Amino acid sequence: MPAAPPDVGAPATSARARYLSFAWLYARSQLRLRYRRAWLGRLWNLLEPLLFLGVLGVVFAVVNRADLRDFAVYLFAGLVPWRYLERATLGATDSIVEGGWLLKRTAAPAEVLPAVAWLTATLDFAFGFTALLLVLALLSEHWSVHLAALPLSVMALALLALGLGMIFAVLNVFARDVKPLLQVGLMLLFFSSPVLIMRTTVPQGSLVHSIFEWHPLAPLLALFQKPIHAHAWPAASDWALSFGAAAAACAIGWLLVRWKARRFYFYL
Repeated sequence: MPAAPPDVGAPATSARARYLSFAWLYARSQLRLRYRRAWLGRLWNLLEPLLFLGVLGVVFAVVNRADLRDFAVYLFAGLVPWRYLERATLGATDSIVEGGWLLKRTAAPAEVLPAVAWLTATLDFAFGFTALLLVLALLSEHWSVHLAALPLSVMALALLALGLGMIFAVLNVFARDVKPLLQVGLMLLFFSSPVLIMRTTVPQGSLVHSIFEWHPLAPLLALFQKPIHAHAWPAASDWALSFGAAAAACAIGWLLVRWKARRFYFYL
């Protein structure tokens, strides 16, 4: 009777688990190093988004001539996910270039490096999301059942951030001017999006209204703004477009990393 073939998948699975564990521990260490010499320590993770968003809330409530309580909830609902998407994407863009030493010294898969940057931004986002919940508790007049949609909203946002991070991490290896161009693009996306300006204050048929309607971030922002501020369920098109974009970005990013990984050594 022939012997059973060896389980070749087990070592690969074990190695993959080790690298995922490394990614998690490395991300945690990055956060500890960032706040090691800060007087407020980890508490600053919560205070920083509260202070930042609080200042913007007061300033743009005056600009929009809106009620401060209502506008603060609207602003936080869009700004917290935007900051996560921006930080995760920009952080991952430098990850392979700055972590080239790891790829040269170990057999770690290249996708571990963008994953570390993404995990670091995700841990930061957890504190920002906590700040958002505190704002809701203090300023929102009532909570609604529509908040139950937020876990799925966070999932779509996180997958999109991971996919975009991998894509730009690969591109940045071969063209180092990718990051400044990305920063300009993100700035344009942010200031043209319905984050700082409430949609209800924009006249129907105006150019700004048309930009908001067709803005590429509008479906993703709606996943947060509608449940939190408008007390409504996101539309089916919002879900489809957001998860579709997230799935496409993850697939393209992973394929790019696997396809170009062997060429990284000549550019790092």
